[in-house]
Amino acid sequence: MSRRNSFIWKIVYIVAICILLGGLVFSSNDLTRRRKQHGLSQTELGQIDPTSEAIKLASFGMRGVAANILWGKANRYQMKKDWTNLSATLEQITRVQPNFISVWKFQAWNLSYNVSVQFDDFRQRYHWVIRGLEFLKKGIDYNEREPLLYSEVGRFTSQKIGRADEHKQFRRLFKEDNDYHGSRPVGLRDNWLVGKE
Repeated sequence: MSRRNSFIWKIVYIVAICILLGGLVFSSNDLTRRRKQHGLSQTELGQIDPTSEAIKLASFGMRGVAANILWGKANRYQMKKDWTNLSATLEQITRVQPNFISVWKFQAWNLSYNVSVQFDDFRQRYHWVIRGLEFLKKGIDYNEREPLLYSEVGRFTSQKIGRADEHKQFRRLFKEDNDYHGSRPVGLRDNWLVGKE
């Protein structure tokens, strides 16, 4: 009799699992529909990066833990003044959490304000300020509908280029920076005008 009871319980468990999985499929379809309806799918938020999506899948829902570990690594590299590994770790953090606005905002600020002052030469300082700005612009690619990132680009451009201690050198370098401006006319390369955009 116990064999028969065991078999019946196995059947009951299998049926219960099937019912729960069916409910999961039904609710996921509803969630997908709602996500599209409210414009919350990844394609609506901004650029999709295949590497980032692969990392999200590989972390099995542990993205928060992975991000915390990476933030710790970034802090250690910054303390050691290992700028190459810091940049690589920041890239990894943004791959794990591309839509977490605080990553883009804080680390861009970190590059422009904290890392840049670690250098004696104003050209190297300027380089890191621009890297912070480019980091923010990359964040905008992934979060096109996030006004805070646009605001931060304007604020960084206006304040860090125009009000830093070495603002005279920074403003001159900013006007001469063809890599940053691309095809923007030289007359429109004022940091205040660019920050206002």
